[in-house]
Amino acid sequence: WADPAPAFLRNFYSLVLRDLEGWLLVSDCQGRLAGFVAGFSDPSGLLQRIAVRRLRFFSSVVACLVGHPIQLPGLLRDARKATCLRGQTAACDDAVCELVTIAVEPQFRRQGHGRALVRSLFEAAKSHQMRQLRVCVDVHDRGMGCFYQRLGFMPFRAFTTSEGRWMDEYVLAIQAD
Repeated sequence: WADPAPAFLRNFYSLVLRDLEGWLLVSDCQGRLAGFVAGFSDPSGLLQRIAVRRLRFFSSVVACLVGHPIQLPGLLRDARKATCLRGQTAACDDAVCELVTIAVEPQFRRQGHGRALVRSLFEAAKSHQMRQLRVCVDVHDRGMGCFYQRLGFMPFRAFTTSEGRWMDEYVLAIQAD
């Protein structure tokens, strides 16, 4: 999504907040939201959970298409994937937590908020006996790749999405105490 509609994002983060497999952690600075991180301990089931709530997402998808009609082929492809997954049983992908979003307000960047958010997600995943924390980054976003590597993530694989977008996947092993 080049520029998702705010309604879609509200629905998505509402799903994260209500989902038993989702985490949404925030960082504040003197009472102001500095940033947030979102993750799922069952990333393979994320599309299934979205498919179950597909009517809630429908209006926001329509709003997104009105502003960005070029997104239609990708949305149809994702809808087909979600429909195919709906009948399958969600399985935890080998105790993996996936970091799906991290954002830090521009005025709070380079102050340790992003690092603290990733570490907090790591600790949450560890407390739930996850074995890995994974994140995917656009191959052209070298800054984020370096950021994750400084935090101990190791390059795992490079792949292309169904839309032809090149991505790098990074993994951070979680060891039990």
